[in-house]
Amino acid sequence: MKHYLFLILLLLISCKKNEGRKEIIPKDETLDLKYEVLNQLIDKFEDEDSELNYVYNISLETTDFDAVFYNKNEPYPPPPPPKFGIKPVYDGHIFLQGDSVYYQNQAEIFRSFKLNKNRIKRKLQYTNDEELEKMRRIKGSYFWDQFRRKFKNKCLRKLSVPFFNKDKTTCVVLDSLLCNPLEGKVFHIAVYKKTQGIWKETRSYDYTIG
Repeated sequence: MKHYLFLILLLLISCKKNEGRKEIIPKDETLDLKYEVLNQLIDKFEDEDSELNYVYNISLETTDFDAVFYNKNEPYPPPPPPKFGIKPVYDGHIFLQGDSVYYQNQAEIFRSFKLNKNRIKRKLQYTNDEELEKMRRIKGSYFWDQFRRKFKNKCLRKLSVPFFNKDKTTCVVLDSLLCNPLEGKVFHIAVYKKTQGIWKETRSYDYTIG
């Protein structure tokens, strides 16, 4: 009997140690705002392009916020070379160098974001990076054949999860649209500012790949 009690005690101690090792992710204080922005942008896309049917991919893909959105009036190293032809979007009054620690912490929380479809008001079709990557890796098959097989003639619309400034009054979102393999992939990097409850685009940069 003593042996069994000893084993149970060891198991309890082991469980407590494992609990202590679990990574503690801070609460996402911008989570509600993220869904607020996403819902407004999705409403905008659906209303403006009612003839197009989209499959949405809410992605963690971002631009290089830490390199290109800091206040230019403060000393900061120049941004790295553009990736895939992407040119940086500069804004001198949004992401300040003095708040860099805050943004680094937010980036950690940002990476843990998981889309909750129930928080998107419109009932739409969604995909994710993992599913798209599997379609690309199927040997002997073309990506668009796989995409059409599942989503018919819909277009792929990707939205990055909004990333906010410290005051939570402004955010950056990257969106892209692709409807067929013959056209270039259009990227739109935009800065949105909340005005009277509406997230309005204040500046942007477009570029095409392909």
